[in-house]
Amino acid sequence: MEGVSLDVRYARLFNLAINKCVIVAEMYSLSCDVNGDVWKWRRRMFAWEEGLVRECVEKLSLEV
Repeated sequence: MEGVSLDVRYARLFNLAINKCVIVAEMYSLSCDVNGDVWKWRRRMFAWEEGLVRECVEKLSLEV
């Protein structure tokens, strides 16, 4: 994403993610939905964090 890795650009989401080894292509192909198969979180997300997920998904869909 414009030369910045996802773990840097979306550090908050990366820290909340259970699976930190999944690659972007897998995330996109399995499900880019907040409640999809790939998005597993350590806790329930705040509304503003869900907004970050939506932003990330939109950017991923433009990249793929």
